[in-house]
Amino acid sequence: MKRENFIKKILFIAAGGIGAAFFFDSCSPIKYLAHTVKGDKIIVKKAELKGVQFALVNADNLPFPIYLRSLDNENYIALLTRCTHKGCEVIPYYDRLSCPCHGSEYSYTGEVISPPAQNPLMKLNVTADRDNIYIHKG
Repeated sequence: MKRENFIKKILFIAAGGIGAAFFFDSCSPIKYLAHTVKGDKIIVKKAELKGVQFALVNADNLPFPIYLRSLDNENYIALLTRCTHKGCEVIPYYDRLSCPCHGSEYSYTGEVISPPAQNPLMKLNVTADRDNIYIHKG
């Protein structure tokens, strides 16, 4: 096989792999968690988050869903999915959140990794006990 044909085949295979990775990353179903509300706390059963790295919570009286991610067995992070650039709803992926409006990207901890956004996503306080995760709206 000529060198030129070999390089073309390798590039074609690599492009297909990147395209497939993008396709599967963007098509993964996002889980929405059942929850209850008590006062200023949104309560999610830990069992609801079992088997997934992150999920969304649609809470009443909040303009956007909450991104809830397990950092380890006892620590969680909750972010409001409102882009700090122009207020669009960001889309969560495995390792980042991305704004479809202007391309801002955030790490799974809410820090800006790609502008135009300048400020991190809004973090909500999270506590947990043996059975539940508590997202504090206040």
